[in-house]
Amino acid sequence: MFVFFSAFVASLDGFIIGLSLRLSNIKFSNKNIFLFLLGNIIIYSLAIFAYTFFHFQFVTTLVSTILYFILAYFTFIDSEEIDTYQEGQILSLGKLLLLILTHSLDGTLVSLSFVYDYSIFFLVLLFSFMSITILLIGYYFGKLFRMKKKNRYIGSILFVLLAILNQFF
Repeated sequence: MFVFFSAFVASLDGFIIGLSLRLSNIKFSNKNIFLFLLGNIIIYSLAIFAYTFFHFQFVTTLVSTILYFILAYFTFIDSEEIDTYQEGQILSLGKLLLLILTHSLDGTLVSLSFVYDYSIFFLVLLFSFMSITILLIGYYFGKLFRMKKKNRYIGSILFVLLAILNQFF
């Protein structure tokens, strides 16, 4: 159950990304959705496979707790302004690739703490599909949430909660 909660919290920045895309009037096409999912699967697969292949042990409970606090801090101080674009502007491939990379970094770090408890295939699919699902929720329901600042507060509180829970489970 904790792995599902961790995947959810690690993917919350996708909600903010989706919200930012919607509020910036950028069209997120089906091709972009597919590329985003494929990119997440590739990044998660490479990172988790390398971690298990070389038998790394550097993501311990203390290290992952520190990483959660760092992610909470960066989520809280994120001050990126929402630019307004023309209606229906399409997301460029370069920006899409940067979004995929930045969005999957925190999920990759979180997933590494579960590598030796769950199968690689399960972790890759769970974190990839959770990230795209939450991003799409942020995008499609973005008109309901106007305050980006409140979303940062919620995201940072969830990362702090995850760090605290990580010490006990």
